[in-house]
Amino acid sequence: MKQIFITLSIAALALASVWSCSSNGIPEGKAGSRVGEIYLTAQSGAKTVLVTMDGLWRVIPQNDWITVDVKGREGEGAFTFYYSSNESDFVSTNPTRRGAIVIRSLTTMVSDTLCVIQQGTPDGKEYTSAPQDSYIEFVDASLTRMEVVYANLQGCGDISVAAGWINSGDAQIYCLIWENSSLGQLKEALADKFESTLSGNLMIANRSGFSLSDVQSGDAPSRLSCKIDGISWQVADFDPQATALPQLVALLESGYNQPYSNSAWVIGGSFYYYSVMEAGYPDTPSWYPSDPSDNAFLADIYAQTNNLTDCIWMARRQFNPTWSADGKSWRADYVYVSNKVWNTAVDVRLLDAPVSGASHKAVRLTVKY
Repeated sequence: MKQIFITLSIAALALASVWSCSSNGIPEGKAGSRVGEIYLTAQSGAKTVLVTMDGLWRVIPQNDWITVDVKGREGEGAFTFYYSSNESDFVSTNPTRRGAIVIRSLTTMVSDTLCVIQQGTPDGKEYTSAPQDSYIEFVDASLTRMEVVYANLQGCGDISVAAGWINSGDAQIYCLIWENSSLGQLKEALADKFESTLSGNLMIANRSGFSLSDVQSGDAPSRLSCKIDGISWQVADFDPQATALPQLVALLESGYNQPYSNSAWVIGGSFYYYSVMEAGYPDTPSWYPSDPSDNAFLADIYAQTNNLTDCIWMARRQFNPTWSADGKSWRADYVYVSNKVWNTAVDVRLLDAPVSGASHKAVRLTVKY
C-alpha cells in the first residue's frame, strides 16, 4: 500500500509539472505565434476581436491597462477588450505603449499572442492594425488620417514651383504664408485638387474630399482660420518688429478663446518669438535667453497657460531652429494644438525649406481620429 501511495504521489507531481498554472489559474500552454497587431488611439476605449477556433479557448490580458469582457468561448465567438487612457498633456507625457493579449486553445494548449499598441507622444513612427492569422478578425472602425503642413514660402517667387510642391505632396491641408500678389495665382494653379481660401498674405488649401467652413480672417496679426472635419485650423503671420504678446493675445481671442469655441484647434504660423522650452539644451546658442522669467518668453508662456501644446517641442525635445536673421538661427515658427488634438497626433516633423528661395522650415503634423 505504501508503495502504491508513493507511485501515485510521483504521478501527481509529474502531472502538476505539466499543468503548471499561470497567475490567473489557467494552465500554461505551449508558445504559439503572433497573430496580429491592433493600433489604438491615446483615448480610452474598447475593441472587439472575432475568433474562429475549434474547441474551448481562453483570452488572457498581459497588462493591467487591458481588461476583457469574457475569459473565453468555444468555437466561433468574440471578445471585447477595454483599455485605459494613455493621453498626455504638458505636465504628463506618456510614450506609446505596447501590450499583449494571449489567446490560448484548450484543445492544443497553444498560446498565441495578439499585440496591442496604444498611441502616446509621437515618436516618429506610425502604427497600423494588421491581423496576421486567418482565425483572427478585428471589428475596427477606420480612422481618419489628416496631414497638415504649415509653410512660410516668403522668398519663393515662382508660382509653378510652389504649386508643383503642393500638388505632389500627400498632405490634405496646407496652411501657407506668402506674398499677397502670388496667392491668387497659386489658388488657380491648385484648383484641380484643392479648395482654397485667402486673406492677405495667408492661404489655407484643402484637398478635395473635405469641406471648408466657418472661414474667418483679420489683421494685427494677419490671420486666417477655417473648420475642416470638425477641427479649427488657423494660420497667422506676426509682425517681427512688433511686440509678440499682444499679437498672440489678439490671435487667441479671435477664435480659440471665444465663448462656445470649438475644442479642437490647430494654430500655427510664423510668430517670431522665443520658446521657453528650448532654453538650456547643449545645442542652444549662448545668446539665447536662459532665464524663464525673461520677457522674451512671455508669448510662449501665455500660449501654455491657455492650455495649448507646442507640438514641435513636445515631439522633439531639443533646440529647433526654423529661421535665420541677423546671423542668428532660432525657432520663429510654431504649431500649437489644443489638448483634444494633441492626443490624436501621431507624427510631428520639421521639413527643410520646401521650395527654392523659402527661408523658413515647414512643419508637418499628422493626426488620426
